[in-house]
Amino acid sequence: MNAAPAMGLKLILTGYAAWLIVPLAVLLALLIARLYLRETLAFGKRGFWLRMLRVGVVVTLTLLLSQPIIQRVTAKTEPPVVVVLRDRSASMFVHDKHEPAEKKIRTAIMLGWLDAGLRDVKASQAASELNAAQNTAEVTLGGVRQALQQLQESGASADRVSEVKRNLGTVSAAVQRAGGFLASAPLDGPQLGTLATKCAETAQCLQKDFGDTPTGASDARRYLLDKSQSVKMLKQDLTKLAVSAQQLQDRVDRALAESGKPAVKAALDRFDKTDRFTLLKQVLEKAAGPSSGEQCRVVAYDIDTDLRSPDREHPDDEKTAATVPARGRKGALPPDDAKAEKPDERSAFTSDLRNSDTDLATPLLRLAERHAQDTIAAVVLCSDGRHTTGPSPEDAARAMAARGTPVHTLGVGSIEPPPDICVARLDGTLSVFLEETIRLTAHIKTVGCKGKKCDLVLSRGEKELQRRAITISQDGWLHQPFDLTADLAGPNAFTASIVPLPDETLTTNNSASAVVDVANDKLKVLVVDEMPRWEMRYVASMLRRERKMNLTERWLTTTEVLNPRAKALPDEQKSLEEYDIIVLGDLAAERLDDATQKRLAKYVADAGGFLVVIAGPRAMPRAYATGPLADLLPIRQQMPLGVGATIGLPGSIEPAATRVKLAEGSHSEIVRVLRDPALNEQLWPALPELPWIARPAFAKPGATTLLCADDARKDAVVAIHNYGAGRVLYCGSDNTWRWRYKVGDRVHTVFWAQAVRWGVSNRLAGSERLKAGVDRREIRPGDNLEVIARPRDKEGHAVTGATVIAELGDRSRPQRVQLQPVADSGGLYRGTLQNLGAGVHSVAVTVSSPDFEGIVTELQVIARELTGQEGVELSRDASRLTTIAGAGSGRYADLLDAPQLFKDLAGQSRQRTVEDTFEMWSSYYALIFVVLLLVTEWLLRKRLGLV
Repeated sequence: MNAAPAMGLKLILTGYAAWLIVPLAVLLALLIARLYLRETLAFGKRGFWLRMLRVGVVVTLTLLLSQPIIQRVTAKTEPPVVVVLRDRSASMFVHDKHEPAEKKIRTAIMLGWLDAGLRDVKASQAASELNAAQNTAEVTLGGVRQALQQLQESGASADRVSEVKRNLGTVSAAVQRAGGFLASAPLDGPQLGTLATKCAETAQCLQKDFGDTPTGASDARRYLLDKSQSVKMLKQDLTKLAVSAQQLQDRVDRALAESGKPAVKAALDRFDKTDRFTLLKQVLEKAAGPSSGEQCRVVAYDIDTDLRSPDREHPDDEKTAATVPARGRKGALPPDDAKAEKPDERSAFTSDLRNSDTDLATPLLRLAERHAQDTIAAVVLCSDGRHTTGPSPEDAARAMAARGTPVHTLGVGSIEPPPDICVARLDGTLSVFLEETIRLTAHIKTVGCKGKKCDLVLSRGEKELQRRAITISQDGWLHQPFDLTADLAGPNAFTASIVPLPDETLTTNNSASAVVDVANDKLKVLVVDEMPRWEMRYVASMLRRERKMNLTERWLTTTEVLNPRAKALPDEQKSLEEYDIIVLGDLAAERLDDATQKRLAKYVADAGGFLVVIAGPRAMPRAYATGPLADLLPIRQQMPLGVGATIGLPGSIEPAATRVKLAEGSHSEIVRVLRDPALNEQLWPALPELPWIARPAFAKPGATTLLCADDARKDAVVAIHNYGAGRVLYCGSDNTWRWRYKVGDRVHTVFWAQAVRWGVSNRLAGSERLKAGVDRREIRPGDNLEVIARPRDKEGHAVTGATVIAELGDRSRPQRVQLQPVADSGGLYRGTLQNLGAGVHSVAVTVSSPDFEGIVTELQVIARELTGQEGVELSRDASRLTTIAGAGSGRYADLLDAPQLFKDLAGQSRQRTVEDTFEMWSSYYALIFVVLLLVTEWLLRKRLGLV
C-alpha cells in the first residue's frame, strides 16, 4: 500500500543529478566572475553587479539542466456526489387530496407555503427529546446487561455501573426538557407534561440507586437484575410517551388545518392542486438545492426517460437527461425550466395512466453502467414504490451496494389508498367465428367506494352495447361478465368503462380494452391418428359440431384394410397447405418420414398453419426425439441415460395417475375455463386424474407451458409456441377426455375450442387467389407490423415474381410497401409496415397484375398500449421501498424527512490529495528571467561605455 504524500512544497529534479549540476554551476560562476573581474574592476560597485548579472545567467542555465519541478501537495475536501432518481411514471401525477390534514400542514410549512410561526411545535420537540431519551434508555439497558456479564466473568462491574449512571442522567435531562415543552403545549399537553415529569423522577431515582450498588457479587447480581427490569419499564414508558407526544402534535396540526384561517386554507388548497411529482421536485429543491446550505453535489435523473430500458428508447425522443453533470456545481438540482417540458406533457402521462409501467430496477442497473468510473456516495430513489415491470429492484439495489454505493429511498405519495374505482383489465375470448358467443369479463378494483352506485358500460368503438348499474357492496375486486354475439367480422375492439364518480381521485383508469378477432370464413381441418382413440374421437366430435369447420378424418389402421397405400399426410405441399388446422395423434415413426416432417414444418412456418400434436403411449412424441417434427414441438425431451430411450421404442408410461395444474404465470385464454381467476386456478387440480402423460417434457425457450403435472417434476402437459408464421400446440396426454366426468362439455370442450381459436387467430385469410395475414392483430403504438401474403394463379399454383403491395389506410401516415418473396416458401411474400400509430388500421393487400384485377384482401389490426398495473394501486408501497433500501444498505425515509437525509449524506464528504506541479525548466518564466538578466546586463554595459 502506497503511503500518502506529504503536504507542502517540494523541489524535484528530473534531469541531471544535483551532485553534478550544483558543483558545475559553482565552478562556472567562479570562472565567469574571474574572467570579467579585470574588465569590470575599474567600475567599482557597478562592476560587481555587472559580474553578478553574467554569473546569474550562467548559473540559471546550468541549473535548468537538472530540469527542476516544483510540486505542491494539498488536501482538498470534496462534497459527496449523490445521484437522485426521480420516478416520473404516471402514478406520480396523482393528487393526494385525501392525505391527512396534519401531513398537508407540515408539507406546506416545509415548502414555505405557510408561515411556520402559525404552527405550535412544542409537542414535536417533546417527541424528539423523548425519542432521544428512549434510545439512551436502550443503551442503558444494554449497559446493565454488560455489567451483569462482567460481574459474572471478573467479579467487578464498577466501570459499567458508572456508565449506566451517566446514561440515566442523560435520560433524566432529556425527559425534563420534554416535560417543559409539553407543559406549555396546547390541548392535553400539560397532562403529558406531568407524565414526563414522573418519568424524569424515575430516571433520577434509578441514577441514585446505581450509586448504592452492593459490593458482594451475589447481592450485586440480584440488585442489577432487579434494576434492569426497572430500566426496561422506564424505556417502555418513554416509548408510549413519545407516541402520545407525536399524536398530540398531529392533533395540534389538524386543529390548525381546521382553523379556517385564510392563509391555512390557501396552503391546503395549493397542496390539493399539486401532484406528487411537482411536490417531489419542490421538496428536493428545498432539501438539496443551493438554498439548503448543504455541501452536496447532486446529479438528477428521471427514470422514465434518462435511464429507461434501451428497447423503449426511440431515435426521435428528445433528450431529457440530467441537467446537472456528474462533476457539476455543488448542491444543485436541475431547475424546473431545464427540462423544457412541453405544455401537454403531463396530460400525456395522465391520459394513459396504465399504458406505461414503472421499472425501478433497470435505471439502477443502467446508472451503474453510466457512472462505472465515477465515485458516487449514494443513490436516492424517489418514488411511490409501485414497481410494475422489469427485473427485481431489490437485486439491482443489492448490486449497487456491492460496488460501494448505498441506495436510499424517499417515499412519495399517500400510504393510504385514495378513493378510486379502476377497471383493471378486460379479458376473455381471443377469437371466435361469426355468430358465435363472445365472453368477456371486466375486472374492477374499488377503494373507498363502499355503498356507492356506478354505471358499467361495454362499447365497441363509439357504439354502446350494454350498460348495467352496479352497487359496490364492499371495497375490493369485482368481476363483471359480458356475453354477446359476434356479428361483425374482423378485429372487434371492446371497451369496458365506469362512468366517473364525483369524488374519484382518478378517472383515467376507468376503462380497459380488449380485442376479439371474429372470423367469417370456414376452416379446413385434418385429423390423423392410427385409430380413433377416445381423445381423438372427442376432439373430432367437437370440431365436427363447429359450423365453421370442414373436417377430414384419417384413421390409418382402419383405412389400411381398404387402402394399404394410405398415407398420414398429403404428398403435395399445396394439398397440405389447404388445411388451416392439422391434428396429429399417436403416429408411428414410419408414418412420418423426414421429407413429410419437413413439409409439415414448412406448412407451419411458411403457410401459417396451426398444428396440434396429441401425445400417445405408442410413439408420440418419443419416436420423434430428433428431426423436423422435434423442432416443431414446443417441448424438449430429456432422454434419461440407461433407459431404453431409442427412437422408435414405445414411449415412457407412467403408471401413477397424475393431476394437472396451471403453470406458473399462465394467463392464456386457452386454459381460462372459469372467468374468476382464483376459481379457475382451483379448477384444474380438482379435475380427474390423467392415467398417463408423456415424460419427460419441458418447455423450450420461448415456448409457454399452460398446464403442468401437479407433482415435484412439473412436466409440461399442455404447451404452445409460435413457429414462423404459424402456431403449435402440444398436449402430453390422450386422456383429457376424462375431464368430462360429471361436467360434460364444460371443461374439455371449452378447453379445446379455445385452443382452436387461439391457433387460427393469426392465420392467412382471404380468397383462394390471394390470402394474407399479419404476425399480430394487436400491437403497441410505434411497433412494426409484418404482412404475409400468398397469391395463387387461376389454376391454384404458386405465383413467383409477382409485385405484391400492402397499403396501410392511415390518413395521417399512409404507407405503401412492396412485399418480398421468401425463398423456398412456395410463393410466400413478406413485408413490414413501420411505426404504426394508435388506433384501428386497415391493411389492403393487392397484386399488381391484370390477372389479379379486382382481387383485394383486407386485414384489420389495432395499435394500442397494453394495459399495465400503473393505475390499479395508487397508494405508496412503503414496504417495497423499505425492502429496496434494506437491500441497498441504505435507509427508507418519508418525503418530509428529505432535508435530514441530505444533511446526513452531505456529512459523508471525503478528503482528496491534490498534487500541482510546475516545470520550471520548460516554463516561459525561466526563459523570461534569463532574458531579463541579459537585457539588464546589456543596458548596464551600455551605460558604463563597454562594448
